[in-house]
Amino acid sequence: MKVKFIKSISRTPLFKVSSLNSISVLLKIGIGLITSKVIAIFIGPSGMALAGNLRNFMTSIESVATLGFQNGIVKYIVNNKDNEIELKKIISTVFLSLLTVSLVLSLGLATFSVYWSDVVFGINFEYSDIFLILALALPWYIVTILLLAIINGLGKFRNVIFSNIIGNLIGLLFSVIVVWHYKTFGALLAIIIPPALLFFVAFYYINKDLHFISTISFRLFDFQILKNLSSYSLMAFVSSVLGPLVFLSIRHSIIRNLGIESAGYWEAMNRISSYYLMFISSILTLYFFLGWLSLKQKKRQEVYFGVITKRFYQFLLLVCFLYIFLGTSL
Repeated sequence: MKVKFIKSISRTPLFKVSSLNSISVLLKIGIGLITSKVIAIFIGPSGMALAGNLRNFMTSIESVATLGFQNGIVKYIVNNKDNEIELKKIISTVFLSLLTVSLVLSLGLATFSVYWSDVVFGINFEYSDIFLILALALPWYIVTILLLAIINGLGKFRNVIFSNIIGNLIGLLFSVIVVWHYKTFGALLAIIIPPALLFFVAFYYINKDLHFISTISFRLFDFQILKNLSSYSLMAFVSSVLGPLVFLSIRHSIIRNLGIESAGYWEAMNRISSYYLMFISSILTLYFFLGWLSLKQKKRQEVYFGVITKRFYQFLLLVCFLYIFLGTSL
């Protein structure tokens, strides 16, 4: 009986997705720790602080370039994946919009590269070339985000996870090579280039389900789709744009008052703490969010949300109990 129960659990989509996702997340955590160690060895805490500044800036730029549409794209793909014409309209509209925004941002980054270097790294560091490279990489990066959102919306969870695994491995290999040869400049390159290279992986996976290039058409551009997606922008801008800018401001304050090495140590601790809820948040985004969207009746969505909320609180109570038990034992 017990064996049958375990087998039945192991065959569920959630178990399969979460198991593969566990490997992906653990790999990402391991690669993140290795990359941080490589940066610490070759360029020290100061390099860690500068890399943190660029990482926060990239997060804000990503949110602006995607117009905060990521969750909205997934929702509309889920709801229209069986409607070929509407699906092509959504993909064409979003692709042309994001490509235009990313090209405009790239022009701004390239034209004012010295200014952005001063804003992100401070006047004591000159890394304007980094922003010229970012200007070239940004459109590829933004299209990659769109492709992964479409694959996610189509329900190809395994392809999304495999893409992330391959991207993490590319990032590790690239990071070790460039940090070894170019020190701090290499660490900054390692933040910019691997996400853009992931385009080729995502492009391969999306073409297994639909011919992406043939779906793009100027005639299918629909302003109503943009209007519908704009409801997702405000929430995304507040969390994804202002949040990283606050971290950037904190790091600048630490550099001014305590020095760049202290900012590097703060960044190292901040990176470690960012892994705590990575597994749970990725499961929620990858599986439960899509499951909720696929239920078109409001009552079913409410029941589904209630079940998930109940399970979450049960898990939270278990974590608190283990924390108290282990804490008192130690």
